[in-house]
Amino acid sequence: MIYGRGHFWNALVGAKVSDRFWIRIGAKAEMPLVYVENCAEGIVTAAECEAAIGQTLNIVDNDLPTQDVYAQKLAKIIPNSPSTITISWTVMRLMARSICLCNQLLLAGKMQLPHILIPARLHARFKPLHYSNTRAQQVLHWKPKYSFVTALERSCSDAGLLHV
Repeated sequence: MIYGRGHFWNALVGAKVSDRFWIRIGAKAEMPLVYVENCAEGIVTAAECEAAIGQTLNIVDNDLPTQDVYAQKLAKIIPNSPSTITISWTVMRLMARSICLCNQLLLAGKMQLPHILIPARLHARFKPLHYSNTRAQQVLHWKPKYSFVTALERSCSDAGLLHV
């Protein structure tokens, strides 16, 4: 997820119910974030680095927050952040499996389910994974310039959003 001024909330944070309300799936999973300026620098560095040819590299920030920390920081630093309710990953996974199975058995799969109730899509968006930029740092000799907190502050202060 590339974040920066005006772009903080996306599908990795949760499911948007309205502009003012999100359902967050999980709280402890690491967010695969990269600040827009860190991302741009990483991509340019990779494009100019011969050693990067044929390599798969994760361009993510160093200090990746959990879903919970990310949502808390946004709520603290951005005025009028959407309200959220958190559903644990385990509960959501069981609920999606159960609803999908009922749909298959009782309705022959004819009911259109929201994406977060389709197990494969739920897993793709919210399954807790670890993201490391170690390989990018080794191959590219690249390091994200801005930390998570600094990047949020830069994004908000540039837009005049920073809470004082």
